[in-house]
Amino acid sequence: EMELIDMALEFQETGQPVPPEQTCVGYVKAALGLLCPLLMETLTKQDEDADVDDDVWNLSMSGATCLTLVANTVEDDIVPAVMPFVQEHIKSENWRYREAATMAFSSILEGPGA
Repeated sequence: EMELIDMALEFQETGQPVPPEQTCVGYVKAALGLLCPLLMETLTKQDEDADVDDDVWNLSMSGATCLTLVANTVEDDIVPAVMPFVQEHIKSENWRYREAATMAFSSILEGPGA
């Protein structure tokens, strides 16, 4: 979807119409309300025994990466989908939820505009 958005910008810059087969229909933005809660739940699945310097891929890391890609795709629309989770869990007594809130916040930093 990000590639389609980039292509549309290129066509717009050159003054050409976007071919119908390359039009972005916004599936990610449409699924945001369902997708974000699932991704944020994956952030709470940290591996307690994992070494920070390990390059071992786990569910939590996968969720953070996916959330970053979603944020880059939907830009500002990610903020209202993620911030309630961050605000609710940033001071949680459960370390997994505190860590998940921090990961969620850091995962969306590049998506929204200034």
